Amino acid sequence: MSFSLAFLLPPKTDYKDLYDVGKFDLTWKMVVFNSVFLGVVTLGYLLFEPKAVGAALYAWIISLLLNFALAYLKSIGSLAHSMQSTVVFF
Repeated sequence: MSFSLAFLLPPKTDYKDLYDVGKFDLTWKMVVFNSVFLGVVTLGYLLFEPKAVGAALYAWIISLLLNFALAYLKSIGSLAHSMQSTVVFF
């Protein structure tokens, strides 16, 4: 399986409860969708409005970091706990 397809499929977790497995899979699918969508938006900004690409690139990088963190931690609770301490309000 290629890397691009592996990126779309949720990793194996230690969850035994079907509810927790479903919650993790839904979270994974939402994060992957956001990463792909923001990648397309960033490309669009790069092609059509290069001056505004910074904000789109920033959002895309954050979504990719969330995707990699979710793949590495393989848990929703630990991801939420780690993100809670790093949230910055503007």
